[in-house]
Amino acid sequence: MPVFEFSGPGDLAAWMREPGSDAGVVVASRVRLARNLRTHPYPGTCSAEEEARLREEILEAIRHLPNSGEFAILYLDELAPLERRILFERGLIGQAFSLEKQRAVALADDAGTTAVICEEDHLRLACLGAGSCLERLLARIDALDDALAGSLPFAVSREWGYLNTAVANLGTGMRASLMLHLPALAMSGLLAKAMKATAQIGVSIRGFFGEASESLGDLYLVANELTIGQGGRDIAAALGRVAVQLSAWETRTREELAARRRMDLEDRVFRALGLLTYCRYLTMREAVDSLASLRLGVALGMADRPGLAEITALLYLVRKAHVQHLLAGRHDAADGRQIDWTRARMVRQAVAGAVPGSGGG
Repeated sequence: MPVFEFSGPGDLAAWMREPGSDAGVVVASRVRLARNLRTHPYPGTCSAEEEARLREEILEAIRHLPNSGEFAILYLDELAPLERRILFERGLIGQAFSLEKQRAVALADDAGTTAVICEEDHLRLACLGAGSCLERLLARIDALDDALAGSLPFAVSREWGYLNTAVANLGTGMRASLMLHLPALAMSGLLAKAMKATAQIGVSIRGFFGEASESLGDLYLVANELTIGQGGRDIAAALGRVAVQLSAWETRTREELAARRRMDLEDRVFRALGLLTYCRYLTMREAVDSLASLRLGVALGMADRPGLAEITALLYLVRKAHVQHLLAGRHDAADGRQIDWTRARMVRQAVAGAVPGSGGG
């Protein structure tokens, strides 16, 4: 049975439908915990046999969770290469991990909670949510962490907190991040100032697609740099405050641009809308940039479709492996033109509000 079944943005992952505040600027939130077991060597230093025992020990703990029925256990060597790439494109596993064979991941049925086993650490738990929702995600992941700690001997030091493979992950082992859409700060040249200000308080801003200074689609990840010396709630609260400030700057700058350069903004939004409505071939770069511009238009009330949740879904679905999945049976054999044509067709249908098979060529 395929890991994913989808035909377009109408098949939203459940986490994309969750209510999240400030969705006009904050696209998504993520919280991740890194854990290791004191009874096993760290990844990269243990034998294949030891790693297999470790993997099954963690999976057995997941199978005995009160909500174990929510999780699907996926062994990477049983997945098609395309399915592994889809997991990577959705941010559920890392790129290097997706190339491994003797690995496993537990995936909740809402596709927003994952337990990745034997990546850089023995276990990495992560939760995704739409909009700004770090506190809600933290509560969810803490409950999962506590439940697993009842049967797994996590490596913890009174002095250093949770012990991990990277010094930066000592302490809580928690990384929190928010994906922000910052087109106005980028257009006005204020993004570099924002990056400098956040770096001084231990928060990084980097590009979600590409380099920090010019991320494709003006989409950026804002994340904590250190995990030691602060509790999880403190980290989430501090990052939330930074996000609120960045969101306020972005919103104010959007308003100023709408007042002083409205024609420029409208041109950007409606050029994107025209391309997405009528294109016959669409590259991934064109798709992300145009969808991000349309997202800005929807947030400003210049356009009314698709909704922000559907645009978020499209930002994942326009990636190569997702488009190959839509080609049903021609997965890896599909050439670039087939992929670009299929991507364009899917986006046209979404922007027009059509459903698959209802026309639109």
